[in-house]
Amino acid sequence: MLIRRFKLGDETKISYLIKCTVYLVNSVDYPASIIEKARLDNTPSKIIKKSRENIVYVAVKDKKIMGTATLAGNKVEAVYVHPRYHSLGVGKKLMEKLEEQARSKGYTKLILYASITAVGFYEKLKYKKIKKVSDGPYGENVYFTKKI
Repeated sequence: MLIRRFKLGDETKISYLIKCTVYLVNSVDYPASIIEKARLDNTPSKIIKKSRENIVYVAVKDKKIMGTATLAGNKVEAVYVHPRYHSLGVGKKLMEKLEEQARSKGYTKLILYASITAVGFYEKLKYKKIKKVSDGPYGENVYFTKKI
């Protein structure tokens, strides 16, 4: 598996990956309106825009995008791994890359808002749960931080 920066041409595959993930995984914990918002916020054109404003990584194996993660300053955003690749270390490798990148930019702490679906994942990576947030754009989330 290779972790690399986003490049033009990835946007459609990333958009599809996010759509699959939110429909197959997050829909267990969130209503259809939140799932649809996540899909609409991650169209190919919006992913290109985000890639110009932030640092977007993809995990690739055999030319297939397995996952994606975004770093916006010291904030982790849009971490998604296709359900087919869950429990294979893809998310962990993406997070390690974001942490490495953030350190190289001089940050000493990362923050993130996790879906309630992903709380256990971030706890395994030693992120510290700060509080639950229920009024965000994506419904209930959990605010995490980690010193890096």
